[in-house]
Amino acid sequence: MSLQIPHRDKANGASAATKAVILVGWWPLKRNSIQAIVPGSAKVAGHPIIWHCLTAIAKVPHIQEVCMIGYYDESVFRDFIKDASTEFPQIKIVYLREYQALGTAGGLYHFRDAILKGKPERFFVLNADVCCSFPLNDMLKLFEDKDAEAVILGTRVSEDAASNFGCIVSDAHTRRVLHYVEKPESHISNLINCGVYLFSTECIFPSIRSAIKKRTDRPRLVSYPSSENLESSYFQDDDEETKNEVLRLEQDILSDLADSKQFFVYETKDFWRQIKTAGSAVPANALYLQKAMQTGSKELAKPSANILPPVFIHPTAHVDPTAKLGPNVSIGPRVTVGAGVRIKEAIVLEDVEIKHDACILYAIIGWNSRVGAWARVEGTPTPVNSHTTSIVKNGVKVQSITILGKECGVGDEVRVQNCVCLPFKELKRIPYFTPAQEPPSGTASDPQPDGKPIPKLFQPLKIRGLTLQNRIMLSPLCQYSAQDGHLTPWHMAHLGGIISRGPGLTMIEATAILPEGRITPQDSGIWSDKHVEGEYGLRRIVEFAHSQNQKIAIQIAHAGRKASTVAPWLGMDVLATEEVGGWPSNVRGPSAVPYNEEHATPKELSLDDIEELKKAWGAAVKRAVKAGFDVIEIHNAHGYLLHSFLSPVSNKRTDRYGGSFENRVRLTLEIVEVSRKEMPESMPLFLRLSASDWLEYSGKESWTVEESAKLASLLSEKGVDLLDVSSGGNSPGQKIKGGPGYQAGFAKTIKKAVGDKLLVSAVGTITSGKQAQAIISGEGEQSMGSEELDLIAAGRMFQKNPGLVWDWAEDLGIQINVANQIRWGFGGRPGAPKK
Repeated sequence: MSLQIPHRDKANGASAATKAVILVGWWPLKRNSIQAIVPGSAKVAGHPIIWHCLTAIAKVPHIQEVCMIGYYDESVFRDFIKDASTEFPQIKIVYLREYQALGTAGGLYHFRDAILKGKPERFFVLNADVCCSFPLNDMLKLFEDKDAEAVILGTRVSEDAASNFGCIVSDAHTRRVLHYVEKPESHISNLINCGVYLFSTECIFPSIRSAIKKRTDRPRLVSYPSSENLESSYFQDDDEETKNEVLRLEQDILSDLADSKQFFVYETKDFWRQIKTAGSAVPANALYLQKAMQTGSKELAKPSANILPPVFIHPTAHVDPTAKLGPNVSIGPRVTVGAGVRIKEAIVLEDVEIKHDACILYAIIGWNSRVGAWARVEGTPTPVNSHTTSIVKNGVKVQSITILGKECGVGDEVRVQNCVCLPFKELKRIPYFTPAQEPPSGTASDPQPDGKPIPKLFQPLKIRGLTLQNRIMLSPLCQYSAQDGHLTPWHMAHLGGIISRGPGLTMIEATAILPEGRITPQDSGIWSDKHVEGEYGLRRIVEFAHSQNQKIAIQIAHAGRKASTVAPWLGMDVLATEEVGGWPSNVRGPSAVPYNEEHATPKELSLDDIEELKKAWGAAVKRAVKAGFDVIEIHNAHGYLLHSFLSPVSNKRTDRYGGSFENRVRLTLEIVEVSRKEMPESMPLFLRLSASDWLEYSGKESWTVEESAKLASLLSEKGVDLLDVSSGGNSPGQKIKGGPGYQAGFAKTIKKAVGDKLLVSAVGTITSGKQAQAIISGEGEQSMGSEELDLIAAGRMFQKNPGLVWDWAEDLGIQINVANQIRWGFGGRPGAPKK
């Protein structure tokens, strides 16, 4: 089948058929955003970003259809399209869903039949992550005057900022594009790409086609649709080798278009801003509000002594007359603003309550959030011409805009500054004194006093909306000291001593989703809301971690066929009977195959049981989110339930959960989906995986590192951010080859297979800072291979030495910040220990 391009009648003028395409994006590529471009999410100047795109498109004559292309589920746009169709009745709006990332050019080509329907001669392409005045009619006039094949919208920025964007070199007289370079390494022009285009249909599709052909002799990134309702072939007339190319207009197409001599730039002198992060919505809001004020928009609130324009207040919002708002403030539907409140340079979303005398500056307040009396939620202003929303504070890059996620609660007199708070967080006044730990303990001094570079082990790690101050994690350590699933003072002492000394992430022990999912009767649990609250509830340890400016994670687990045993100091592999609180008759697994003769024989989970298990898992994750944890990890290792489904050693099923690799990994992938559904987009999801059963020597079928690498790729597509690589635990016949860092080789094999698609950590007999640095950097005699990793986990070493982070820093000869209460005693007093 050949590509059918309509003949372009150059005499048609402005009446020629025109369409518009809005690229609304793929969420994994925008994982740090607050979904500002999605209808119903963050709004600027009272409307979602896409609404501003449609408003501009509606002003162009003869546009009758707009195609929105993106990865989001169709249901996300259903209500928005309905409302937009009422507001813009002259325009038909359709949504075209990608099931894999195809790139900006790849998406256009994939949906070319829909775009070409009605035989348009040209079409606009608008990236939804930009805000500007969208001078589309001016671009159209230039297109017609120059008999162009393509027109790009450009704007001028500073030389320092230009290299962060695509740069355009043009003829100042004719406005023809001479060269286009995406993010050049050296300065070539301060005229940059605004992400808005007008293409001739007879030019752009053959250009994309040509780019595909050029790739046949060089490495490509290929993706395949995961749904049968996509077209069966990306290129219907081509072989498998050219299916589903990831192609980008900026990197792959625009440079070649410049050679056509019919590529022109329209330079806007008006405002422009890219919205790549949630914080970018605040300056975008200011730009749109200022434009609305210039044009005399009636949507804006009338200026007064307490309304400093421009300000948008939704008609359903209630603002106390004594509150002072502006400039550049948007107040959403059903918001309540109390007496004496001050709001400046901020977006307040739906159903927020702000109590009296609170102060909101340079911030976004998420849906259904509450801000207490005299509280302060504030960011830091950045230069007007800046294109970043981050600043460096105490040597650490932080958000300049403070963001509260959905349903956050800020207590009375609490101050929140320069941070992103994940949804459902409760930020209260701590009922005890603690000095501010800023920067947090475990942060490397930057620059180092001696000027030496900071080793990778102590470099920050950003994962979605979370930044760890170093790359050392407390591995989950079962304490077997809980009572009916509730934590006890032991846990507070054990975890508190480690948290205060600054690992980048502290992970609490395997926490069971069901009573029968515990390893022992003394395991911690999260099957009840009561486990979250209370004197020693999960929320208490979370609040302590956050009071110390530290990050905390929870490992969610089900013990499967290894459940109902006693604490290991009472005996290894000893069954816990009913007399000691066990449940040997209610142990569950993939098949009726016991771990060994000492363990109970599990009951095989039925399909209905599996559905109930998934519901319980989702409920547990939801509780963990509400408790305020920063990260959730799925326990998929050490012979427990999910691992036992992976391995043919323990999984003898013949239904859709057993047999083939695809069937054995099915439950793991479904649990990931269930977990991700209950988690905010900005919250990282980890998964601990046993890379091998250590049974290769036997010649029998078992779980191997090759299958782990294969699964890792699937996990990255489902929303897992980091793979916590361990090994073994599924068979008493395992033959583990121990030694220093003995599991790091597995982690490196998997990292090599997945590359940048997934973060990977190593754990196991990592005992010194130099060894940890060698493993994570892939350099040195102890590196266990040249592949770099992303995080190092340690368990027993923290059990022995809660100050492990400080010891590892000294081992590497670097200076780190330490909690005030600990640090002061080492400030040069006589007799202070020296190393």
